[in-house]
Amino acid sequence: MPTRKKDLPPRLSEYLLQKAAPFEFYPKKIYGLTPDVRKILGDLSRELVDWLKTFQPKGDSRKLDFFAQPVMLDQFYSKELLSAVPGFVERTQGLQVLTFGGLSDPASLSYLREAATCYIHGLFQATAALARSAMELRLRERVRVLAGQQVAVELELKPLLDRYGEKILSKELMNAAHIVRITGNRVLHERAISSHEALKVLEAARSVILQLR
Repeated sequence: MPTRKKDLPPRLSEYLLQKAAPFEFYPKKIYGLTPDVRKILGDLSRELVDWLKTFQPKGDSRKLDFFAQPVMLDQFYSKELLSAVPGFVERTQGLQVLTFGGLSDPASLSYLREAATCYIHGLFQATAALARSAMELRLRERVRVLAGQQVAVELELKPLLDRYGEKILSKELMNAAHIVRITGNRVLHERAISSHEALKVLEAARSVILQLR
């Protein structure tokens, strides 16, 4: 009997995840497992995939070889991505406050789009690093026009901002540029950042690049 509309979960990702749940060893379905047992199997898969990601396999190599099969990795990532969809949706909605309209520099725009994609996927360190790169790329181009190629290439980002920032940016956007710079440095050398911080950096970089048109 077809599933009635009123019995469906509110989101397609949730529905597909429910349909995928019985597949612990695709294409075989296993029914009757408790949520706790399914969680243990999921955690085991995640641990083994993490070992593959870090190139440091540990434990029983037979388990690793089994879960490294294309069909098992496909099963793992299918479930992981479906579980992550609600977060993708929430963060995409958070980006509604931003617009990349008016950005004329294709290179900076490409970096910003990749930063936004990283943000949606929960990769907040990559978001900050790419947003910083997008801003720095556009800033160096403006300084090149203002002071020449050698200065634009040789100066680090902080002295570049200190020396030329006030000539091409408002005081408010100078502060925004330093936030982008500092946060970008932080994720590379000090600590991870939160979703809120990543969005703030992305918005600050966009605003700075807009004024540097």
